[in-house]
Amino acid sequence: MSIASEHLLQLHRAEFDSLALPEVSKHFNREEADAIIANLLFHDSVLNPARSTFFLPPSNPATVVVFGGGVAAGKDYLYHQFLRTNQLPAHAILHDPDLVMGMLSGFQKDAAKDPAAAFLKWESDALRIALEILPFVIAQKRDLVYLRTLSSPFCIGFLKECTERYGYLIQTHLLTCDVERALARAHARAKKEKREVPESEIMKRHQKVSGNFSLLRELSDSLVLWENNAEGDHPEQIARFDCSGEDIVAPKRYEAFLSKAHSP
Repeated sequence: MSIASEHLLQLHRAEFDSLALPEVSKHFNREEADAIIANLLFHDSVLNPARSTFFLPPSNPATVVVFGGGVAAGKDYLYHQFLRTNQLPAHAILHDPDLVMGMLSGFQKDAAKDPAAAFLKWESDALRIALEILPFVIAQKRDLVYLRTLSSPFCIGFLKECTERYGYLIQTHLLTCDVERALARAHARAKKEKREVPESEIMKRHQKVSGNFSLLRELSDSLVLWENNAEGDHPEQIARFDCSGEDIVAPKRYEAFLSKAHSP
């Protein structure tokens, strides 16, 4: 057993009814998975986890900061913008399946030959590893940065359990853009990063994000809807929601976002 695996065995895990891990594939490497999880949890003190900020006193209340939206809508850009301007909780743990995928040695090797095939082959393993991080984070009451498309029922179920079962605040930043813009960005990213998502998946996930919007509004303590249609990344707020009410900044663009849920 690796040192990382031994450390993880000593940690408490929160229970989630919504947490359905993908099946282990024939390519899955348990030791590499545990090393990635340990790196993300104890990133500031991997060699001596006991000194990591992961074990600081729990946040009260703990917060999940969500950056969601369809593929290539600009989640990663907005996250890094918040990170650079110190708008995120200190020492928050990052949940990002795309980041995990990039850390997998098998994906790196396959992506050099065929990025699209590599994405399909390793997406499930990367998601499983990223999901395995969550029970550790919630049990320790750490703040969490959650980067997901928010197109799957699990994402909604997980956030719902975080707030109702574990008392977390949910702050959601949801990004949207035209599907044509998303496809262009995804193709450009594939050439640069060797990470390609099939076009059919991009279109499907954008539609599902709009379909899940009403549920996200209900479970979020605050939600900001951003449109990111500029040629370069330049997200603009088009609607804001919190306990005091709603502010629809750009009504036509807001309605256009909602209508994507009914696109053919």
